[in-house]
Amino acid sequence: MKQVGWVAAFAALIAFLGAGSVLGEVDLSDGVSVLLLMSEPYGANTTLWFNSFEKLGWNVTIAGLKDTIESCSFLCSPVKVDVTLDQLPGVGGFDALVVSTMPGTALRMAFPASDLRGSDLALGLIRQANAAGLTLYAGCSGLLVLSDAGILSGRRVVFHAMLPAHCADFGAVCVPGGQAQLPVTDKNLITGTSGRYFAQEVAEMISWSLDRAAQPPSPGSITVTDLDLEATPLPPAGPAATGWAIGGTRSDGARAVCPLEDGCALVGYTYSGPAGTCDLLALRCDAGGNVLWARAIGGAGTDAGEGVCATLDGGVVAVGRTTSVGAGVDDLWLVRLDAEGNLVWTRTFGGAGPDAGFGVAATADGGFVACGRTSEGIELPSDLLVVRIDADGRELWTTKIGGGRLERGHAVAESPDGTLFVAGGTTSSGKGNYDAWLVALSPEGALLWQKTYGLGQFDVAEDLVLTSDGGLFLTGTGDEDSRDGNDVLALRFDAAGTVAWAKRIGDNLSFDYGEAAVRLDDGGYLVCGARNAPSTMRNDAWLVRLAPDGKTVWTQDLGEPSENEWASAACRLASGQVVVVGHTLSVGAGAHDVLIYLVNPDWTP
Repeated sequence: MKQVGWVAAFAALIAFLGAGSVLGEVDLSDGVSVLLLMSEPYGANTTLWFNSFEKLGWNVTIAGLKDTIESCSFLCSPVKVDVTLDQLPGVGGFDALVVSTMPGTALRMAFPASDLRGSDLALGLIRQANAAGLTLYAGCSGLLVLSDAGILSGRRVVFHAMLPAHCADFGAVCVPGGQAQLPVTDKNLITGTSGRYFAQEVAEMISWSLDRAAQPPSPGSITVTDLDLEATPLPPAGPAATGWAIGGTRSDGARAVCPLEDGCALVGYTYSGPAGTCDLLALRCDAGGNVLWARAIGGAGTDAGEGVCATLDGGVVAVGRTTSVGAGVDDLWLVRLDAEGNLVWTRTFGGAGPDAGFGVAATADGGFVACGRTSEGIELPSDLLVVRIDADGRELWTTKIGGGRLERGHAVAESPDGTLFVAGGTTSSGKGNYDAWLVALSPEGALLWQKTYGLGQFDVAEDLVLTSDGGLFLTGTGDEDSRDGNDVLALRFDAAGTVAWAKRIGDNLSFDYGEAAVRLDDGGYLVCGARNAPSTMRNDAWLVRLAPDGKTVWTQDLGEPSENEWASAACRLASGQVVVVGHTLSVGAGAHDVLIYLVNPDWTP
């Protein structure tokens, strides 16, 4: 097991104090480290936040006053903490502190979060974290803990509908919460309610806060650095898959992968470059998974890749986000590399608010189309952003689609007739809070139609696959209602956007995530993602093999059950094997390492 979490944090603090330094400067040179203070009992929103953090490849240390923290929700199980507060000497080595919450707040118990609120250890850690400039997040009853720590005076915060009497005692400027109110930011402090609705936005807002804390005054230009990465075998997943952890001395992870003629290319994030900042990771492998070249691409800010596609000349185009160049908090960032990994060009799109790209696809005319999200401000509604460029990166058109609340695009594809399809999520229409969203655009970017699918509080599409009959297959995450955890969502649409069938795959009362899909020769699909282990809250990478009608053929865990693995993307090689990529904490050279598995989709258990 690699040294992570509170052990690394303790070592960092001892070195920190031994050097005669004081806390106060956020250090993101080895990824993001979060201290999660667990109140007892804790609620399901805490698990959702934890999973959102692990999906991004953050190191999360669970801390509490007891060895095991009980849950007040039947959706969750008792969780064994990584460290008790009496063993934690301080907040050195952490970048953010999050206070857990519970459902019902004051409705279900007269004195919520009483254990943390009555603990000098917990309140002292919060005061220390605030003084150090760490990013703080609390939702619902967690706000009471921050209040008792005495750090809310004069701060702008969101309060729960059940806490109006308490809000007057905070000495804070209080904003009413609810499903329509995004979390609120006041310098290093982020507060919110309805965590089940905004789980992905909470993680993004913490990320933006950390970006601002670590942002240099003059970002400068983009550079490309060769990386020397180490490969370590991962535990085999039976006869179905063989894997490796690939990384440098710091944190690395993959978010997307695409097939090439002789192998594949993946992109993601790396802290293993010479500057120790977050750079876009671009890596090319042969058909056997051997690394041909690896590059860290970025500047003085935060840069990461989220999507990738092949070019006609054997290179790749990656999409993601950057604070090193551009106009705003984050900008949608497009990067083109040739077949040897040399930088051809980069382009940014976005305004003064946060913008990001998540999906990119090559178009028949030799150009590219990318999708993501755009907003005029951190606490303002977001729109779907779609950008089309030519082979040289020149903008052909940009389309924004929104309904006044939250919209985002995660994957994009061009059909043979030139129609562009985007999959993502919307809160402006549909049956639930977030609904899976399928959008059809003309080749010129005009909206043709849009469809939503959702049954519960949170449904979102993460990937999109064109089918042989002109239809579409979407995968993502969904829940039935507040009495259920997340399931892998599988949706089959015809070419007109009518749902042919819909499946939810996962254990009852568990949290399962679908991230990407590959279409197979028999008309079925291989979906990759993650599933949560309730007793540890850690996640395992997960494969789901579906028949053409959506029935589950088999499922397979990847990696070590005691550590965090997350499968983020997949593609199919010319050999017929499927490459699954993501990140792992099980083995490797640094903190997180790139997870790569070669999977035989025809395997039958």
